[in-house]
Amino acid sequence: MARDPIDEHLGARIRMHRIMLHLSQRTLAGALGMSLQQVRQYEDGAGRISASELCAIASARRGAGIFLCRRAANAARSGNQKVADD
Repeated sequence: MARDPIDEHLGARIRMHRIMLHLSQRTLAGALGMSLQQVRQYEDGAGRISASELCAIASARRGAGIFLCRRAANAARSGNQKVADD
């Protein structure tokens, strides 16, 4: 099955930010509670990233891109299932 260009682009962006922060794949995997292989698949664009995993990655990257997930995280904490649009 062919890789999706969006998955490849997102994986490349995750890799770029991880490297900019001087984090190893192993360190990122440990911070996220996932396997090293899973991080590699995401960065290679071979694995699809769920919205919750994307938020966790953004948080592990010291908040870079956390604006994508802030409202969802706040809603989850408050038990609100609906997140209003901006």
